[in-house]
Amino acid sequence: VAVTGCFLKTSSNKRLHTNLMLMVGWLGFGLNAVTTRDVALSNDYFLAIKKSQTSRITLSIIFLSIGIIGLLLASRNHYLFLALALAPIYALNYDFVLYGLGRPVNAAILSFIRLSLPLIVFVFLVFLDKSSTEAYILIVVSANLLVAYLVSKNIGAPLFYKPSFSFYRAYILSSGIGIAGLLLGFQRYGFINLLDEHIESNELVNLLIAIKVFLFAVGCKRILIQFFYKKIANKLFAKKINTFVMLVTILLFFICWFFSDIFSYLLFNNYSLGNLVIIIYCGVASILFFLTSDAQLLLIRKDRWMIAATILPALLFITAVYLMRKWINLSEVLILMFLSEFILSFAYWIGVKINLRSSTKEISI
Repeated sequence: VAVTGCFLKTSSNKRLHTNLMLMVGWLGFGLNAVTTRDVALSNDYFLAIKKSQTSRITLSIIFLSIGIIGLLLASRNHYLFLALALAPIYALNYDFVLYGLGRPVNAAILSFIRLSLPLIVFVFLVFLDKSSTEAYILIVVSANLLVAYLVSKNIGAPLFYKPSFSFYRAYILSSGIGIAGLLLGFQRYGFINLLDEHIESNELVNLLIAIKVFLFAVGCKRILIQFFYKKIANKLFAKKINTFVMLVTILLFFICWFFSDIFSYLLFNNYSLGNLVIIIYCGVASILFFLTSDAQLLLIRKDRWMIAATILPALLFITAVYLMRKWINLSEVLILMFLSEFILSFAYWIGVKINLRSSTKEISI
């Protein structure tokens, strides 16, 4: 995080970096999550990888064409078109399927090489006064090509898949999860754009800090799920890990309650915002309670329930923030945000309970 912050502060490449992340999101658009699930459940995971990579590579070639045309003809959005032109490099890599194969350590190492190492190298070049946009692109391209090659070797699957005109079918099938993911992202941090002009600067800073803490909890949850992804399909194992995390979450509540003033000073440089610390903790708890439910819904192929359970709370929250944006304060924003997160998590849990109870056959891997 510190390296990323230094990179964004010391280089104009932050616009390119942002647009690259946007392009990667468009390439994934639910397909990454669906493919990881299919790989975990399929006996012939090579077929699932082929379907995904054929679609991703084809879309990346379309992005490449748009990017080249934009760079040649357009006078604005240079970094967006440059990111689109780099899409095929990113499409070659499919390290996300390693989680579905039960190889989280390999996935973590390769993710570090692909995401963190280029930033570390570039920041080092900044300190040496050798940095440039061209250098950053070269580092990023090299890291992504290296990881793509290592993934294909690790899995024993091809690096490149032939494009197909029917690529859109895979995206249509995963579009529901893709849209739900976009709305979930807007619920967790994108909504700040609605409040930018209607909230005081000091409250905006505190809001960003609160969201950072919340997203840290989201990241911890993601790491746990990715590490145990294949085992989560087993109902008994999922219950054990949910119980363990729930007990830890309850313990954290007492720690936050008794030391709220200390956490207030650490986060906001102010001893008097202990109530805000408790609100943030409630948001963290909403993420950690029912930890594995969303992954279980994917693994038992209840995509419709997951999509509905994600979209409805997000739309309600976004609508509420938009309607009340002129007079809502920081605490109210966070309470609304974390309440919608709890509804989301609870809806996932209900979906797992109903669907597993009605199923006569438990998934086991």
